[in-house]
Amino acid sequence: MYFGDVTSPAMMNALAISRARAVIVTTRDYSAIKRLSSTLLHFHPDMKVMTAVPYLFQRDELLKLGAAQVVALMPEGTLSFGRSVLGELGIKPDSIEPIMNSLRAADYASIRGVGATIPEDDPTDVVAGEK
Repeated sequence: MYFGDVTSPAMMNALAISRARAVIVTTRDYSAIKRLSSTLLHFHPDMKVMTAVPYLFQRDELLKLGAAQVVALMPEGTLSFGRSVLGELGIKPDSIEPIMNSLRAADYASIRGVGATIPEDDPTDVVAGEK
């Protein structure tokens, strides 16, 4: 077991980070995730850094830093819950997946509000039975 600042190059050497196939960063502190990922990628640019963060903008920042895999939990958690709700309402899985895929399309464009225009007469634009 090691105790220390994992953003320190000396600690990275003590942990033999250079021999790792990947580093998975797990903490709720986004600033720590960003700091650690940035430092890891600075000293080990080919390292596969993987993590999960709450928001898309955080995921975007980490991907720009060079992280290999970053999951934004808010949209994915929401989509998972939505899939469960639709399933409980009797919607068949082959009808649910196109909905999930459309929400993920173009890097979550409809969730981000980018290019998400729904015509006023679109019957799918219904909330709680009201237009």
